[in-house]
Amino acid sequence: MIDESAIKTRIENYRDPVLGCDLKAARVLRGLTVEGDRVTVNIRTGFPLKNYAGQLRQSLTEYLAEAFPGLDFAIDLDWKVEPHVHASQTDALKGVKNIIAVASGKGG
Repeated sequence: MIDESAIKTRIENYRDPVLGCDLKAARVLRGLTVEGDRVTVNIRTGFPLKNYAGQLRQSLTEYLAEAFPGLDFAIDLDWKVEPHVHASQTDALKGVKNIIAVASGKGG
């Protein structure tokens, strides 16, 4: 019998070097399903994963396989940047979800 809560705890304790914290603190675990010997882990970050997805998938799979040998892990990665809601409740610009500020740093 596979202990789903033990797998979840192991995932949450994984310390991600890019995030600088464990996955529980980062609140990125969206789901966990166990079907026989196959465990599917759903993770969603708040930033694009293009260049990092492969590394995260491999390191997390190795981390889980270390504790649960014989299980087949599938890591589904997704990302979504949520619009920021300002605490002051000021009116947002119509049709604008996020603003990115870019500065050259050259001085004046």
